[in-house]
Amino acid sequence: MNSPEKIGEIREKLDKLTEELIELLSKRDKLVMGLDEEKKRLGLPVLDSDREKEVFERAEAAALKEGMDPAFVRELVAIIIRHGRQLQR
Repeated sequence: MNSPEKIGEIREKLDKLTEELIELLSKRDKLVMGLDEEKKRLGLPVLDSDREKEVFERAEAAALKEGMDPAFVRELVAIIIRHGRQLQR
């Protein structure tokens, strides 16, 4: 396989992974909306600082396990959490 073919193959795999990430984020959004309904029913606030701390700790541990930069993963998770909060308003 020559280099242009190899690059094309890698890009196809990257595109597929991007699509899968979007599908997973969509599933997460749906769960967040269900969580929002339950929080409203119980009169609970959107923000749960202890839970967010736990999510960050788990994400950073998973990043280290996978050999990823925990700071990058923390930043990514922060964006996802902010989005989840916006969905719950």
